[in-house]
This record gives sequence, C-alpha cells and structure tokens, in this order.
Amino acid sequence: MPKRIGRYGTTDLCPIEGDIPVLQFINTHKNRGTAQAKNYLKNYDDFITWCYEVQLVDQDDYNILEAESYCFVQMATGIVNQMILAREMLHELIYCIMRDEPVHPITLSDFNSFNEAANKHLSFEMTAYGLREVWINIEEEMAYPLWKLIKDAATFLTSADLRFIKRCHCGNLYLDKTKNKIRRYCNPLTCGSALRSKQYYLRGTRPIVKSE
Repeated sequence: MPKRIGRYGTTDLCPIEGDIPVLQFINTHKNRGTAQAKNYLKNYDDFITWCYEVQLVDQDDYNILEAESYCFVQMATGIVNQMILAREMLHELIYCIMRDEPVHPITLSDFNSFNEAANKHLSFEMTAYGLREVWINIEEEMAYPLWKLIKDAATFLTSADLRFIKRCHCGNLYLDKTKNKIRRYCNPLTCGSALRSKQYYLRGTRPIVKSE
C-alpha cells in the first residue's frame, strides 16, 4: 500500500485500486452516469497527489508541480480539464475493447491527440542499459503526469495483459492474473471484506422456515 496523503483534513481518500495506473486512473470516477457519481480528482492538487500515491511521479516532481500549480492557476485548471477528458476517453476505449465493440472514431482521435502530445517529450537515447526511450524537456511541465499516464495506457492497450481485465462488483476495473482466474475483487481486504460481511449479514437475517 503506497503512502496516502490526506488533503485539507479529509478522510475520504481517493481510491487506488486497479493494479496498474491506467485502471487506477479510470477508477477515480465512481458510478458514472448515475445520481451517485463521484469524481475524486476535482482539482490539480488532487491529481498530482494521486499521481504521487500510485508512483507516477516521485517526491521531487510532486513538490515542484504543487508549487507550480499555485503560481499558474489557470494552466492547472486547463490540465484538469484535459485530465477529465483523458480519463473518460480511456474508460470508453477500454470498455469497447472488453466488450469487443467498435471504438468510436472520436475516441480514437482523442487518444491519438493525447499520445502525440506526450511523444513530443520523448526521445531515444543511449543509456548504461542500451537504447532507451527517455523523457525530455519536462522540467516544471505541469502536464507531465498526464503524459506519463497516456504512455502507460498505450503500452497496456497494445499488450497481452488486456485479457486479464475484470470488473469488480463495486464497479472498479482490475487485473486478474491468478492461475485459474479466480480473483473476485479489486481489493480483497476492503471491497471483498465488505461484500462478505454483507452476505454474512443477509444470511443471518433470513427467516427460518420450519419443516412440517
């Protein structure tokens, strides 16, 4: 479990279930399309805090980006709008793939646009480990965490791991890589425990039917 950061005294922390960043990102919007819908990433501070918790950015990046958001409020707001668009685009894209449905051209166009923006800050360079793709010109770039999310998503969406996606009863997406595909919950310690407790309670409240 990563270190959690409580903001402004709230105990309603952003969920981090999902196993990989792209699914964790999608899971930060609960109950889409219902009266109970809840967006956990309401501002730039929420976004970079979540990025730090799921290890998309390190402590130094977090500190710099937090300071930048106070200096460039309008820019931070613009990135939040992009983040929301990217999250819903990824949600639509992954659900279409899961259901083997056609992806809308606008969704695919949006994904390509985000990917192109991220690619402008990537370059192949020789490192101690050979040729590697590295980030360039990202110092104090407030959109950097979003670019990282998009590139992580692109890697995942073109991998064989897509077949491991499952949807939990709570609505969260997660990866089931167990040997026999027997994982049932996004988080067995919280979501799984809550469901088992509810089932236990319901069993205990059922009327006893006496046999004749």
